[in-house]
Amino acid sequence: MKYEKEKIWRMEGGYIETCNCDVVCPCLINSIGNNKVAATYTHCDLFLGYQIKKGHFKDVDLSGLNIVLAYYSPGYLMEIQNWKGAYYFDERATEEQYNALIEMFMKDNGGQPQALREMCQEILGVRRAKIEIDMQERYCSIKVDDIAKARVDAIASIPEGELVKVTNIHPQCIDVVQGVNTDMYWRDYGFTFENTGRSGLWGEFIWQDNYANGLKPGN
Repeated sequence: MKYEKEKIWRMEGGYIETCNCDVVCPCLINSIGNNKVAATYTHCDLFLGYQIKKGHFKDVDLSGLNIVLAYYSPGYLMEIQNWKGAYYFDERATEEQYNALIEMFMKDNGGQPQALREMCQEILGVRRAKIEIDMQERYCSIKVDDIAKARVDAIASIPEGELVKVTNIHPQCIDVVQGVNTDMYWRDYGFTFENTGRSGLWGEFIWQDNYANGLKPGN
């Protein structure tokens, strides 16, 4: 499939996801076509990290910056637009870069940022933070100030040593590696996520303003 060029913005890089579902997270297939599969529990804790390897908003270069998003859904994820969301943007961003990220995620500029924001009933806050993201072959991790950290490790596979992958399903990056949270918490805005031992994923994301979902690598 040939994709159109972006109109205003595009970014790509590493993606990390942790949630409170058991491994494997059933939300991966919920709301895709006619798929209707309930989340493990009757609420969702969603904690996401993005390491921008290459990106821009208009003529502002966003390469090298990190983003973390935390969402709480009191019902099954993707079922109702009732999320509460917290947005953390890299403290290293210049004022111009920070304003570009605000405009990308908080205004109607298309793509996944708009799709995620439209699921929110309430924005808890938007601020700068010290964000550390480390992506390795068999694990990845996030740290946000002193309020959050997450580590996702690869799960055992057959044959041994291979990565367990879920393909052609994830709305943000299409293909993901399935892992498990070996250390995870987020505490801010009166919320506490403690999801060690629950589902974790990672992959490579490619977002553009003119596509609601992520694109396949190579595009």
